Amino acid sequence: MIKIWFGIAVLAVGSLSAYFYANLKPTLTFQHFASLSEKNISSKDYAAIVKLHSEAFIDSNRRNLLKYYQEVVHPDVAGVASTLMEKKVDEMVERSQKNKKESFREIENAFIARRGEEVVGFFDCYEDHEVSDGQILISNLCVKKSLHGQGIGTALTKHAIAHCRKPGKELILTVYKDDLSALHVYEKLGFEKIDLIADPKNPFVFFNKVMMRYRDNIDAE
Repeated sequence: MIKIWFGIAVLAVGSLSAYFYANLKPTLTFQHFASLSEKNISSKDYAAIVKLHSEAFIDSNRRNLLKYYQEVVHPDVAGVASTLMEKKVDEMVERSQKNKKESFREIENAFIARRGEEVVGFFDCYEDHEVSDGQILISNLCVKKSLHGQGIGTALTKHAIAHCRKPGKELILTVYKDDLSALHVYEKLGFEKIDLIADPKNPFVFFNKVMMRYRDNIDAE
């Protein structure tokens, strides 16, 4: 009997600890930047955004770039040549990661999410003319990898819906077809899959992706 009560007590303490931990965690705060230029954002925050984005997408970028080369560019390649192609893809991904440190400076209308002082999420949005005909594209939405599953992605998406919409414009985003967790979040928040609005100038931009639009932003048909 003593063991049973002791077990119950341990479970109760554990539950209370989890409850208080969850409620003591700092809430998310959002900060908007007209651009990520040096005059607008600290070097510390900029480095945190670049690192966060790189860690969030490097695996999927490599996987899909390799898939693109295997299925579209060189579908007949095998053996040693295939190994060389993988090496080339690795080099391209590494180069892309290095270029990101500079190219992110060109991003405008950016939002970062913080938990306390820590940067835990990011996205930007803009009027797109690459995969759409001037609609508003939510881009680069990502969450710190170690914090997945804590609702931060949902909070980021809700913030994007609230702050990126414009009258007469559809709110859209793209997501990899195999990113089932992201697809689930977007569909739950009101996005639906649609056909590609415009042919991208670079075919890889839309390879293995679906386009989604926010349903509440669709004019009555």
